[in-house]
Amino acid sequence: MTVRRFLGLIAAMLLLAVALPGRAATGILTPDVDNDVFFYNFENVFDANGQYKAPGTPLVVGDHIVGIISVQNITSISGDTFYSGPQNQLSGVFAQRVEAIYPKGSDPYDPNFVEEPHVVLGPPTIHDFCRGSDCFTLNFSGDEMMALYRQSGPDTTPFHYNGPMASDVAVATDGDLWLTLGYDSVDGTYGNPDDTGYFYAHTDGVFPPPDHAFAGLNAIINNTGYALAGLNDINENEVGGTLLMNDVVLTSELEGNPYADTLGGNSPWQVRSNDPATLHPTTQAPLACRVTGGGVDTSGSWDGTLASAKGESDNGGTDRYQFGGQAGANTALPPQPKGEWTHHQQSGPDGSFVFHAGTASAPTGTAIEHIVCSDPGYCDPARPAPAKQIDFDGIGTFKNIKSSSPALANVVTEDGTGATFHWFEVHIEDLGEPGKNGKQGPAPNSCPVHGSAGTTASCDCPDFYRITIYKGYDPSTQEPDKTHVIYQVEGYLDGGNLQIHPPTGYDSP
Repeated sequence: MTVRRFLGLIAAMLLLAVALPGRAATGILTPDVDNDVFFYNFENVFDANGQYKAPGTPLVVGDHIVGIISVQNITSISGDTFYSGPQNQLSGVFAQRVEAIYPKGSDPYDPNFVEEPHVVLGPPTIHDFCRGSDCFTLNFSGDEMMALYRQSGPDTTPFHYNGPMASDVAVATDGDLWLTLGYDSVDGTYGNPDDTGYFYAHTDGVFPPPDHAFAGLNAIINNTGYALAGLNDINENEVGGTLLMNDVVLTSELEGNPYADTLGGNSPWQVRSNDPATLHPTTQAPLACRVTGGGVDTSGSWDGTLASAKGESDNGGTDRYQFGGQAGANTALPPQPKGEWTHHQQSGPDGSFVFHAGTASAPTGTAIEHIVCSDPGYCDPARPAPAKQIDFDGIGTFKNIKSSSPALANVVTEDGTGATFHWFEVHIEDLGEPGKNGKQGPAPNSCPVHGSAGTTASCDCPDFYRITIYKGYDPSTQEPDKTHVIYQVEGYLDGGNLQIHPPTGYDSP
């Protein structure tokens, strides 16, 4: 769906959204009021094969409008909350495909508008773009059309548009991913005006004006720390009318870039556009989610060597383990959430055992106590979920211990009497589909050594799992020991799949 306008416009929107800071960028956005984002962007037109098209070349279906954007300032009823500076940058990239072109006088959305063609825009279908030897890649997926990045501090690289294009793109994306925008295309089509999003432009690609664009886009990956309330663009009446509500709305003016190299300047970008965009951040309510699934892994580096480790008594100093269950159904909200989890240490320096909590076979007193969902959004191709990370903890017990490590020497198992109970913590990151047909091969160097709640997970990595088990205690006389660790393994999955889901729909105790 969607009407899209030149990338520039879109980029601008994106820019706006990016400006909303979240966890680390307090003060950039003002929650619970409209925030106006002022930006400028630079763009070029590329054909269906990703090759640059010179200014004045007719725009056709299949062309892509691609560019870079920079936020100048953000303001609200409270005043300005963000200014771009040498150590304070909000920038990003965008790409859109021309889905349809309606000639002057045949605009199906506004028959009275006859000054320019109506250009419908949608998500890109190619990712590599070149102007001669100057090439770059934008890895958008699904319905994404823009990505925004936040950078601050003395190592900030100032935004620039003087080329080469590859360098400009690298600088615009040099930071932490805050937000991606696009269509929430439930029906998988574009151009159908509804709350899934729209983007369109009135332009023939030749300036001066009137050339402008309008968009209503939705957050796909949202790391801003805020939820975004739906908005209607009061300046747009063709598609959105007075009914459609989208996360970010924007109106933009298109013009030729006065600094373009084709005009004697030094910029490789031929089109320029500017603000404004609007979004309405709201205080983020606690996220509710649940997790299902399981997997197999080793506690060493995620390097695909699981099969060779199976037959070794100690795996060369590496533990091999399996795990699985569910946490959060029927509720991940207080009071106590439900769930069951089993961790099977199979071989390695920690021997062999089964640890479980909340399962039908576990004794009374084991339970999942708390669940915290964090890192809003989800990674493609994972199913839509409110969060990419989940942490849960509780009380579990051991059984069937064989060849235990010294740390497990004081554990009393369920196989005897007076079994010890143990506090445990699990951290999971659902980063896509890591099974045999998913993300295989060595984990990228960018994958963190340790995942942790409150950080932003990388969608370039496989699913992540960690369990920490603490020293045993007697629940009749003691509080859980949450200090002395007797077992911990973690890693990016070698096999299996962990899936974070929305709540079940009957979230009651």
